[in-house]
Amino acid sequence: MLRFGVRAELLSKSTRTAIRRAASLGFGAVQLTASGELHPDELSRTGRRELRHLLATHGLSLSGWFYPMRYGLADETELERRLEELRKTLIMSYETGAGCVVTSIGRVPRDPDHPARKLMGEVLLDLAEFADRAGGVLAAESGTEPLEVLAEFLAGLDRGTLRINYDPAALRTRGYEPTAGFSAAVPFLVHCHAWDVTVDASSETGQVVPLGQGVVPWPQVLGLLQEADYTGWIVVDRLPESGPEAAGAALQYLRSIR
Repeated sequence: MLRFGVRAELLSKSTRTAIRRAASLGFGAVQLTASGELHPDELSRTGRRELRHLLATHGLSLSGWFYPMRYGLADETELERRLEELRKTLIMSYETGAGCVVTSIGRVPRDPDHPARKLMGEVLLDLAEFADRAGGVLAAESGTEPLEVLAEFLAGLDRGTLRINYDPAALRTRGYEPTAGFSAAVPFLVHCHAWDVTVDASSETGQVVPLGQGVVPWPQVLGLLQEADYTGWIVVDRLPESGPEAAGAALQYLRSIR
């Protein structure tokens, strides 16, 4: 059975309010962003225990943490600082009972001998080793390259703590078919983002629209996830308008096509 969550910021800037609203709307999980008061340097051990208790009180799971990364892992701009924050977020993920840490690793070149691809591989192997020790899972955002390219890259690294956050709308926005390469990606799928777009054919831009009103074939996507016995969370990630009403409508849409 497919399970649905929501990005907390869509419901409220207050984490407590967002969690309460997510539960009242019928979501099973929330995704939180590791920034501000929820940055791993700010959320103390006590705060992490309180967060777990708050989620349990409302019957919610923590689908994952999102770590916002402006540059990819092949870009050396502040790379050590970013990696250190990723490591801290992986520890926080384990301590708060989250399913994974989602982040963008940057575009993976198709050429296996490309220097950027080799550097990304080295960095990810180091992160995977740390994740093994910390008890965390790192999920790479899909969309910057075809899904099969990301899956083939991770297969070559062969680390169980390196997985994929499946984002059909991000793939579609960049001109890739969101279901192409799905079978290759299945072994790595641990998290999924749900949103929808209309796409300008003349450029790689998209306008966010309510779920079901864009170009993402959500009935087909959910069908593939069901056939694959996907057990991770499908998280409503972006909406043209924030708030409980819009998030509730997105959940109703997803449930209507199950």
